[in-house]
Amino acid sequence: MDDKHEKQKKEGMSQFDKLVEDFRTLMENSDDSLSVVNLERMREMYRCYGMLKTVFQGQKVKIDFSPHDGSADIGKIEILVNKSLKIRNTKLFHDAVKFASNYEIYPRTDGKIAFNLMFYGLTDFIS
Repeated sequence: MDDKHEKQKKEGMSQFDKLVEDFRTLMENSDDSLSVVNLERMREMYRCYGMLKTVFQGQKVKIDFSPHDGSADIGKIEILVNKSLKIRNTKLFHDAVKFASNYEIYPRTDGKIAFNLMFYGLTDFIS
């Protein structure tokens, strides 16, 4: 197997490990109500993350993926930028942002700019 395929395999396993860890965190952070993961909504968040990584490939941009940001039902993708952001593929960027429930852009005290995409409905509560 060549280096490219080996690298893709390692990245795939890393993403799978991250997904398993996310499910573990989800179970630990759950309250007493019974809920299940909304797989379609979770897939949308992962799809958005992958699209954003493609859009900002080669730039000095940090993209943080937090599928359970303080709650089992809410996830966040945070993009941290030093000074400016170049969006080379505006269609792909637009398609990625459409998956988010909400977004916000604000300056941070460390001089960076944060662009957060929020995802609601990552779980379905069973009554």
